[in-house]
Parts: sequence; C-alpha cells; structure tokens
Amino acid sequence: MKKYNFNAGPSILPQQVIKATIDACTDFENTGLSLMEISHRSKEFQPVMDNAEALMKEILDIPEGYRVLFLGGGANLLRRQIEASGKVGQATFVEDINANAKGYAYLYRLQHGER
Repeated sequence: MKKYNFNAGPSILPQQVIKATIDACTDFENTGLSLMEISHRSKEFQPVMDNAEALMKEILDIPEGYRVLFLGGGANLLRRQIEASGKVGQATFVEDINANAKGYAYLYRLQHGER
C-alpha cells in the first residue's frame, strides 16, 4: 500500500517526477552522465538553467527585461558589493526560497528603497 506524508516539510511527489529524477541521476539527456556529473557550462545543462529562470520569473512575477541570478553560498559578499554600489533600486535579492517573514520584510525594504 502506498504511504502518504501529510507532515510539514517534504511532500509526496508524483511517480513520474520520481522516475524523471531517477533517469536524470543515471543518464541525463542521453549524455552517459548523471545530471550531477555534467558541467554547468555544457549545452545539455543550459536548458535546466533556462527552465529554472523561467520558473522563478513566473513564481516571483518578474517582468520581461529582467534576469535572475543564481548565486552560490558565498554570494553574500557579492550582494554587499552590489548594495554598496548605490544601485540597489535596480536589484532585488531573495536570500532564501523559503521566503519567511524576515525574508519578506527584507524584500519589501529593498523594493521601497530602504536598507
């Protein structure tokens, strides 16, 4: 019998998502390598990033003409440099996809020119 998880946190995924994930982890796009093994600069990986950017733009309602930057864990220094440049009005930072109350408050302040 299939188990169902109604707890907070991870949720149940459709079987087709699990299968697609398994396939990508064993042979991504017929490259002979898993998704975790291919270069993030390869032509096979570019559609993954394009799709991720499109989804973020849709979820966060980002208008045309704007780009999404995915920055690694050491990105706080880069963020501080951008903020110090005086061009904060041209950039919005979402530090955590969980977007908790603190994150919403921070995002609101940035969107309204406050620090």
